[in-house]
Amino acid sequence: MHHKYAAHIHYLRQKVEKELEEISFPERPGNLYNPLVYSLSAGGKRIRPLLVLLACELFARKNNLSLYPAIGIELFHNFTLIHDDIMDEADIRRNRKTVYKKWGRNSAILSGDVMLVRAYDYLCRCKKEVLPEVLKTFSDAAVRVCEGQQLDMEFEKKEEVSLREYLGMVSRKTGALVAASLKIGGLTGGATAGAAERLWETGNNLGIAFQLQDDYLDTFSTGMKFGKKIGGDIMSNKKTFLSVTAMELASGKEKQRMKNLYSGYYSSRAGRNKKIETITGIFREMEIDKRATEYINRYYNKCLSLLYKIPARSRSSETLRHFIDDLRKRKS
Repeated sequence: MHHKYAAHIHYLRQKVEKELEEISFPERPGNLYNPLVYSLSAGGKRIRPLLVLLACELFARKNNLSLYPAIGIELFHNFTLIHDDIMDEADIRRNRKTVYKKWGRNSAILSGDVMLVRAYDYLCRCKKEVLPEVLKTFSDAAVRVCEGQQLDMEFEKKEEVSLREYLGMVSRKTGALVAASLKIGGLTGGATAGAAERLWETGNNLGIAFQLQDDYLDTFSTGMKFGKKIGGDIMSNKKTFLSVTAMELASGKEKQRMKNLYSGYYSSRAGRNKKIETITGIFREMEIDKRATEYINRYYNKCLSLLYKIPARSRSSETLRHFIDDLRKRKS
């Protein structure tokens, strides 16, 4: 079964890549359209479009009905990355210059806008019977992603954020689009209203698990597979599950020590490495790594238990469970 599953996922990923490669953009103005080609050619895991296709297969023998909406979801995801990099003033994304860094702020804003419009264009290419519900699901998710990004930015200015607040932000910023991917895939395959709602819940839990795993891997990844330098979140003083939980559990003295470490300026590489090493040590002492693993497993388990309750084609259900399991085991 595992060989068949791996071959099927490879086939679906190739299908997505082929469709993305075939998207045609006008040549002019180049500073508007070239960033879109550049952004889409940067690769990525394509998790969201794969989830759309796999969710469609839960109810339909063929996933062709969901291919265009899957591409729409991926275009929207790339739009959020282009605009996030502007807000973060980020130089690197997927090991190369960001659109913002390469073409400048204004072109990146406009290119992102076009990517968003094209996302709607692809989402509209589904069966007319489900189009209103597909668009509503997508629009609701898009608003939630914006809410999550706003909260994330506000958290940067707050000295302390509660774990409850942090999980609420993650549920929006990451969870909502993963949730929409599964629900839209299900709708295009013929899922009932009840099954579609359960797919949303399944995806929301999956998205939260995925983000908490990113938080964990940024500090505790054992291999160099992870796309960023280990400790990047610590150096940029980013609010993550680890930092938020540590602040919540720390005593007054420990809390002040962490605040001093996070607020300090480190000009040398040795100083930056010392900051990462010290904060990682504090996380280990407080067993934040174990707590993170518990939460990651909790959300993955909730996601899988919801999936078990959805009446679907058994082989396709098994494939989706395998895919979720592989996400759980990832090291990057």
